[in-house]
Amino acid sequence: MPIPNVHAVQRTAAVAATLVATAVLFIAGLANRKISSVVGVTLGQGVLVVSIFLSAVALAYLAFHRYGLASRQYRFFDYLEGFTLSWGVAYLIEASNGVHSFFWIFHGVQVFATALAGYAPLYLATVCVGPAYLVAVFLWQGDVGSAWFSALGGILGFFVYYNVARLSSDRDAALRREAALRQELARIMVSRERARISQDLHDNVATELTALVWKVREISDTVPSGPHTSDIVSVAERLRTVIGELRNVVLALRDPELGFEELELVIARRCRELCGHTELALNIEGRVEAEELSAFRDQLLPICFELVSNAARHAGARHIELALRIGDRLRLLVSDDGSGLPEGAWLDSRGGLLGVRRRVQRLGGSVVVESAVGTRLLVDLPRPLPQIAPEL
Repeated sequence: MPIPNVHAVQRTAAVAATLVATAVLFIAGLANRKISSVVGVTLGQGVLVVSIFLSAVALAYLAFHRYGLASRQYRFFDYLEGFTLSWGVAYLIEASNGVHSFFWIFHGVQVFATALAGYAPLYLATVCVGPAYLVAVFLWQGDVGSAWFSALGGILGFFVYYNVARLSSDRDAALRREAALRQELARIMVSRERARISQDLHDNVATELTALVWKVREISDTVPSGPHTSDIVSVAERLRTVIGELRNVVLALRDPELGFEELELVIARRCRELCGHTELALNIEGRVEAEELSAFRDQLLPICFELVSNAARHAGARHIELALRIGDRLRLLVSDDGSGLPEGAWLDSRGGLLGVRRRVQRLGGSVVVESAVGTRLLVDLPRPLPQIAPEL
């Protein structure tokens, strides 16, 4: 449940228009001599108070939308608006029928509305400045009774504000805690579901695919050499590629919130698993920030793993190097001292390398392939990495 923000509500165009309309009606009422005589305020006095107050409201409105809620500029004009309103109400009380004026109702409304924004010492000062002004004025005029009445009104406003503001602050704090608990609960539920899915993929799908690989191999060993032998071998290789991709998916599902340092360890661990007994040299320079981690994990890691796996399985290499440079652009170099790629193999591949080509293309990058002695594949990608949806 979203936490209501009193300031955001107050600074809407609708509320501003309502205040202006109310001020216009108030001035229009004072223009009538009968109404003016009843409330005891002249048209000039009403125009003075309304002009000053609406000016403060306009400044606070502009500061809120220009600088934001947390800015010093907005806070200053917000407090100024409060002081102006409190003084204006007190001025109308003093100018009308004295201390028994019905304008005390506006003071009560201000106290309650200010308290809804939560407790703050300066807000407390804004609701007390009006009664303090009245006490000073009435004492100056020698009206001690009215001064005492104004002091009593100020004390009552103080206690109302203090208690309502504290309740409002406690309510906002409780709502924030509830929102945080809901987010944590949702995160835990998503994490558990991801773990369950990854476990099912690992225990069921991956196991079945591995069994299929062995079954295809058994069939290839029993079938005499012929035109379909290469097709059978191709099916086995495709299945191995799918198993590798599935392991990458399982890895991403199990570790959705890893930081960059943890992802470095994941890269190192997985690449060493793929290399087996082949020597691996791994070098990573630079880092990606939190907002790019998801795309880094989902887009770059499968490229790393596929290129390392391809070098380890097909090149007959004794040494594989993976170098990752993270700067203005992201450059991934995978090289080996193996037999090299046959001519046209990079563009003609329909296995894992095809997936790498498509992924790099969708990320807006490029690949340079060198295969004179061994193979060097340099992947160049722009930053920040875009988070792209999987292909259907």
